[in-house]
Amino acid sequence: MDKIELIAALKELTEKFQPKLFHKVREELNYREVNLLDYVFEYYYPKDKISGRWYDPYHVLFSTGFAFELTRTNQSISPLITPAIILHDIGYSALTNEAKANWNASQNRIIHMQEGAGMAAKALVHVGGFDGDEIGNIVGMVASHDNLILGIQTNNPLRLALIDADRIWVMHFISFWKDFVSETGHAEDLSPSDLFQIRQPQFYNNIIPHTSLARQWRDRQFKKRLKEIRSEIMQDRSIFQKYAEKTINSKTG
Repeated sequence: MDKIELIAALKELTEKFQPKLFHKVREELNYREVNLLDYVFEYYYPKDKISGRWYDPYHVLFSTGFAFELTRTNQSISPLITPAIILHDIGYSALTNEAKANWNASQNRIIHMQEGAGMAAKALVHVGGFDGDEIGNIVGMVASHDNLILGIQTNNPLRLALIDADRIWVMHFISFWKDFVSETGHAEDLSPSDLFQIRQPQFYNNIIPHTSLARQWRDRQFKKRLKEIRSEIMQDRSIFQKYAEKTINSKTG
C-alpha cells in the first residue's frame, strides 16, 4: 500500500470501530462522566464535523478506557483523571488546519493546552456535577498534560498518571501507522522500522511510563508493532485490513 491508501484504511477502521468503543467506554463511566463524554462528542467530535484532528475522538475513547482501568486497579489514582482525559485534547479545535497537521510543534502543543483549559472549564460548568475544587484540578491537568514532553517537569502523581493515559495512544496501531504517513512532519523516506527506532528510546529511556499498567500496555504495543513491521503487513490492503481489525479489537491496540 502507498501512504494515501494507508491513511484511507486507517480512517475507515476508526469509523468502523469507534461506535463500539464509544458504547463500551460509556458503559464504564459514572453519570457525570457520561454527561461530559456526551457533551464533548456532541460539541467537538460529531460525525463528519470533527473540529480537531480526525483521530482525536478515537484517541480520547481509547485513553479514557485506559484511565478507567487505571483507577480501577490503582486506588491511589484520583477518578478526576477520567474527566481530564476526556477533555485533554479539545483545544486542538482552536488551531488552524495547518497547525493541526503540525501538532507536534512546541508552540502548537502549548496553544492547544491553553485553549483547551478554557474550553474544559466551560464544558465542566455546562454539564454540572463538579465542584469548584474538582474543576480547578481537572482544568489544571488539561492545561499541563504536555508539559513533560516540553521539558517542564512535574512531580504531581495525578498529572503523571494523566500523561500515561495520553501517551498510551502513541504506540496504538492507528496512531503508529498514521504517524508513519508523515502527518507529524516525518521525512518522506522514513520507514516503519525507522519510526519504531525513534519511538523506542522515547518510551524506554526518556519519558518512562509512571504507572505499572502503562508500562505493561507499552510493552505489548511495542511487541505488536515490531511484529507488524517484520511481517510487512503493508504489502497488501486486505492483509492489512484483516490484521488491523483483530488488533484494534484487542485491549492495548
